[in-house]
Amino acid sequence: MMRRTLFTLLLLLGCCSVNAHEWDGVERVVAIGDIHGAHEAVTGILQAAGLVDEALRWSGGTTHLVSVGDLIDRGEGSRAVLDLFMRLQGEAQAAGGRVHVLLGNHEVMNLTRDLRDVSPAEMASYGGLEGHAELFAQDGLYGEWLLGLPVMIRIDDTVFVHAGLAGPAAGMSVAGINRDFSAALLTSVETAINEPLTEEGAEPVPVEVHALLDANGPLWYRGNATCHALLERNRITGILDRLGVTRVVQGHTPTSDRTVHTRFDGRVVAIDTGMLASVYRGIPYAVEILGDDLKVIDRNGVAVPLGKVEPEDNAWEFIEAGSRLARREVAAYRLDRLLGLGIVPPTRLAEVDGDSGIEYRAGRSFSERVRLERGISRSNPCEVGSDFDLLAAFDSLTGMRSRNVDNLAYAIPTLELRVAGFGEAFPTSSALGEYTYQPQLATALAERLIMLDEAKLTSELGELLSGRQIRAILKRRDKLLEWPRLPE
Repeated sequence: MMRRTLFTLLLLLGCCSVNAHEWDGVERVVAIGDIHGAHEAVTGILQAAGLVDEALRWSGGTTHLVSVGDLIDRGEGSRAVLDLFMRLQGEAQAAGGRVHVLLGNHEVMNLTRDLRDVSPAEMASYGGLEGHAELFAQDGLYGEWLLGLPVMIRIDDTVFVHAGLAGPAAGMSVAGINRDFSAALLTSVETAINEPLTEEGAEPVPVEVHALLDANGPLWYRGNATCHALLERNRITGILDRLGVTRVVQGHTPTSDRTVHTRFDGRVVAIDTGMLASVYRGIPYAVEILGDDLKVIDRNGVAVPLGKVEPEDNAWEFIEAGSRLARREVAAYRLDRLLGLGIVPPTRLAEVDGDSGIEYRAGRSFSERVRLERGISRSNPCEVGSDFDLLAAFDSLTGMRSRNVDNLAYAIPTLELRVAGFGEAFPTSSALGEYTYQPQLATALAERLIMLDEAKLTSELGELLSGRQIRAILKRRDKLLEWPRLPE
């Protein structure tokens, strides 16, 4: 009898578990992004992926389902979503599968009594403020369950996390991250429950926040999703390599067009597609991993290869311009692409109805002047540096000294930099522009600058700029390489 019970236990635990949060040899994995109480949307995508039947019972067999967190807040179906995933965990395990639920920042907010994003309908479903406090207490129905969840798991060569990976997680193992995170979270919860509770939650307490719980921690960091590749690629690649995995699948930051996106040659897979349509105007998708094959499943059950969707706005716009101005604008675009910056819109020489000028493809954007007038906030998602460090380097390289509120713009809706106005750039002087601060040079950009030589620049820009202008670029480049470097 003892041997049979032990066998049953091993079967339930699963033969492919390395430890509580790492798994090898999983045939099929399905991951979904932030739900935020969108009960109807999530049950629809689970059915489309073949994981639940019409009665919402587990039908996924040995599949591993991963939710990357933020089950709750804002959507009125939050409690129903919690109940669903708690039930599915047991049903999937009995069938030889698994349902992995990761903590998101909104679960932690509720555990620590930060209730600013709990909608009135949600609060009512919990039985009001007192009911919420009881349910999310350490020994409460939801609190006890949530406190037992990990912040990260690994399945084969993929790690899953809510927001992203940055410095606080660097050099740590999956087990170490979960261990330290759980300890820090418990401390925060015990601190919060001793504070007076209001409809907005507990009053903030001036305590030291553990690095894994701060803005660069796995619950909040947006840099993997939105920081410029020249600032972020080496950092995330290093963390993934140290973890011994190929990719990270993450949520937290809704993608610009509400589809699944990849970055850094597929090493980052962003799956928050704004499932709660009433707030984020998105639709549910799931990502299916079958060995090395990744596909996106839509709500109709159609699976398509994973890849970033091309922007819809590809129209070229014509601007009449003199030959000198036009050549310099096009030269700026070509140099931008040579360096891998992507901040100058596609630009080419053109002639329309006998008028010479340029065509460019900027897409939807707004200027810095509009941003200031409307009070639009633009935060820096990067752990180290910002895209303005990259812009300062590029303007210095091109000799651009007339950057202003009208030729500095931001793409909609990503707020990525878009710059123009290079008509007076590319002087023959080697002097760099002056700044009120000391810009720093990203190592990845420095490596590309070092690769520039007169032959390469002449090949790319020779029809647009003179030899003296090209040699001046290289002289400015040499001075740029003397700038202090951003930390790696």
